[in-house]
Amino acid sequence: MKKELIDLLDKNNYSCIVCNNDQIRTFEKKGVMDLYELYHNDFEFLKGAYVVDKIVGKGAASLLVKGQIEELWTRVISKSALDLLQLYNVKVGYMELVPYIINREGTGGCPLELLCGNINDVETLMPIIDKFVKSIKIGNFSQRK
Repeated sequence: MKKELIDLLDKNNYSCIVCNNDQIRTFEKKGVMDLYELYHNDFEFLKGAYVVDKIVGKGAASLLVKGQIEELWTRVISKSALDLLQLYNVKVGYMELVPYIINREGTGGCPLELLCGNINDVETLMPIIDKFVKSIKIGNFSQRK
């Protein structure tokens, strides 16, 4: 099943696929938006799920931990995301481990990962993620602190 999901991710250019109890959902939004919405709108589907994702940074990792997924496979994962997932005993497979996730412009680090910093407590990270997502939705996000 894992190989089929990875092939599906690549073939259809999905950003993320979540499989739980043989039900598969595909997602196409960039960043953490799909995981954020799934966590807040259908937590039960995430709980115990197998997730295939293209890129996982610390923000996405926090949502996956909070969503109580069973296992993750990703093409690219940041060191801080991997450390967080391992701290919470989430099984992780990946193709490439990177020091940090690069922003969409290629000019620096992912803004959400920068905001998450060295925090390794998902309860502390969730308000940071909430604020970030809300700022994106209303178009007020600034990379300045």
